[in-house]
Amino acid sequence: YEGIILDPPAFGRGPAGEVWSFEQLFGELCAACRAVLSTQPLLLVATLYTKSADFDATLGALEAMMAGYRGDLTAGRMVTRDRSAAREIEHGQYVRWLAR
Repeated sequence: YEGIILDPPAFGRGPAGEVWSFEQLFGELCAACRAVLSTQPLLLVATLYTKSADFDATLGALEAMMAGYRGDLTAGRMVTRDRSAAREIEHGQYVRWLAR
């Protein structure tokens, strides 16, 4: 594949009762994605809505997934600004990698 779009759940169950947990299996998901990438990938987009996900660890896993490829990575938090209460409500994280 030349591009991958990820939007993994925080938690899920398979048809046979298998459990999928973001914290436990995100690294394996990244490794599986890396295995199917072409030698010249064009893009990776990930949206992550798992409240308990550590931003730096998640970013590190995605950086490792794209290591060795020429591209630029942008990442951040998705927030809504509540101006009336002068606060930000965090909804998740995003990561975008584009080939150079």
